Amino acid sequence: MVVNDYLTLFLTLQAWVISNKIFYVLSNANLLVLPMVVIIFNTMTEAMQEGEDEGNKGLLSLNRSAVGLVLSIAAYIFAMHPSQEVRLSTMVYNDVRSEQCGVAATKPGNNTDSSWDSAFESLGGETAKVPAWWKLIHGISVGVTNASVASIPCSYDITRSQLKLSEVSINSPALQQETQQFYEMCFASAKSAMVRSSYQNQGSISDSDFDHALWLGDKYFLSTNSAASHTTYRGIKSLDPVPSFPYSATRDGRYNQIWAERLGKKDADTNAYPSCYQWWTDSTYGLRDRLAKEIKKNSPDIYVDIMQPNGWFDNLFKGEVSAEERKDMLIRRALSTENINTTGRTTRGYGAVINSSGSDRGMAEIWGSTAGGAGLLVGRTFMEPTFFILREALPIFQALLLSMLIISVPLILPLALYQWRVLMTVTIAYFGVQYFTFWWEWCRSLESNLLTAMYSGHDFNFTDPISYSASAMNALDSEIIRVILLILYTVVPMLWLSIVGFAGYQVSSMGSGFNDGLNSLKITTSEGIKKGMSMVGKK
Repeated sequence: MVVNDYLTLFLTLQAWVISNKIFYVLSNANLLVLPMVVIIFNTMTEAMQEGEDEGNKGLLSLNRSAVGLVLSIAAYIFAMHPSQEVRLSTMVYNDVRSEQCGVAATKPGNNTDSSWDSAFESLGGETAKVPAWWKLIHGISVGVTNASVASIPCSYDITRSQLKLSEVSINSPALQQETQQFYEMCFASAKSAMVRSSYQNQGSISDSDFDHALWLGDKYFLSTNSAASHTTYRGIKSLDPVPSFPYSATRDGRYNQIWAERLGKKDADTNAYPSCYQWWTDSTYGLRDRLAKEIKKNSPDIYVDIMQPNGWFDNLFKGEVSAEERKDMLIRRALSTENINTTGRTTRGYGAVINSSGSDRGMAEIWGSTAGGAGLLVGRTFMEPTFFILREALPIFQALLLSMLIISVPLILPLALYQWRVLMTVTIAYFGVQYFTFWWEWCRSLESNLLTAMYSGHDFNFTDPISYSASAMNALDSEIIRVILLILYTVVPMLWLSIVGFAGYQVSSMGSGFNDGLNSLKITTSEGIKKGMSMVGKK
């Protein structure tokens, strides 16, 4: 018997141990035979209530009792009596393939090559057995579920990358301070010089130059402009010492001497005053490479994804963007994190009124989309931590539900007089809960597939997803989709069990209980976030 994770492995073994004990207690007390007596008594009373025209009542009662007993004995033998040894093992997942596809991709075989292989063959020295029916149903459920997961088209998990990109940051206080110093001494100085030169010395700076001077390492600042040298990093040097740079007598000697004379010092210092170009591009002490190393240290996964040759990002740019350019995009992202938005409408929507007359209607729609989008963005920001916890808790709830079903089997079937209709209902419930795994993997894949489909389409401008957002014609649709996808994880299980209920099996109430449990967790998490935010606000 194969399970998805070690928590499910432990809970499944524990549940079968408990189920076995309940079975043996009921069996020793002869309570499992009592339903057989009830079946015979019911068939006899039903036959006696028939009219004289129904024929031989004795034969009729005997036939009905025989059929009832055969069916109940079959249910007892196959679905009640523990006859098969429980040997549990966990799925082995291909981590590389899982990251590429955005769903949990398994490896063939059951050997995990770890101490977990034999850790739960027994529990407290106790082993468990499982009825043949439930071993068969477990195998079918897990097999169908994982086959369904494997059928989800493989795509790069761009949602995961978005989350990783949003976490990219510069954590070193010293590097933060140096970046701020570079911003003030170099970037701000060069940018203000560009504005002055474009006004005072027209022709020295073109409008297109401003398009390539948007961030600290943009290509205009690293170029040469003889007509306005002070607008590029080659013509500017730091006015304050840069501790990370080594002292150079030819470059810094005269500058240190001037400062010593101004301050009345006898001996000049040995501070480094590199040019802004050196400060940014130096292969050993340059700010650019040290920022990249800081990002690699703090966010190694996304760094490898972006820099990997022939990786998803490299293929996205069709190989036309070099590794160094992708590194610049990542650094820019770390210095100014922004969200990815699509251009164009992603859904039709019914917010806009067609053929609306008067400017008041148009203004109302603009206000509604702007204010509503801003509110939705803020709301999603506060929702994401709550739903992150919910999504992490989903397999835990699933494992506990399956354990509850296993433990309840030796109690439910005798109470139901070993009726196959009840056995099938419990079986469908077991399969339905196991199949939650597919729906959650589908939801996770859907996030990636939707975004990938939109960003890869010819109607969308996705030229630089790493460092900045493409101009959005309508970010509102995108935000609505994101919120719906967050909620989908909790809605799908209840909807799935309701659909199964259309087949005539009363399992939809399990979905309501499952949803109630998730709502309790969501409320607890939300309250915790609110209290944490209020404490931060007070401080």
